[in-house]
Amino acid sequence: MFESTLFRADYIPCIDISSAMLDRAQDNINAVGMQPGLYQENIEQTTLRNETYNMVMSAHVLEHFTDPVLALEKMVSLLKPDGTLLTLITKSSLLGQFIQFKWGVHPTNSDDLVQMLSEVGLSCISSIELKPTRFGIHGSIAMIAKKSPSPQASQ
Repeated sequence: MFESTLFRADYIPCIDISSAMLDRAQDNINAVGMQPGLYQENIEQTTLRNETYNMVMSAHVLEHFTDPVLALEKMVSLLKPDGTLLTLITKSSLLGQFIQFKWGVHPTNSDDLVQMLSEVGLSCISSIELKPTRFGIHGSIAMIAKKSPSPQASQ
């Protein structure tokens, strides 16, 4: 199935260690008329092929890793040259402390996230402004960054 769907515009591969989260992903992706490819695995040991994807998105994943740079390195390896990484993480805040207590995550700040994205070789790093929640705050940081184009592309 993987090879036959890989290059379809309506196919979205999803990785998560939680079957409940994969079920939610399937429902959400099906609701917009697309086909999910569900992989219950850890990003650090994913079976997805390197340099295959134009975009990798992670939402509230990195803060669950003791070493988020290792997870970021794997995400970047999945990107094609000139690919885009979009990530959302829990930010250090009062809300972040509550989330940290409840789910055992490691909130961070914008400067630390920029440092991690740079450390794994990403560039053109930009912050994405998130609209406040109904409580007037947002407990997340969103950033987008680019993988360098292949050396052959610049020649």
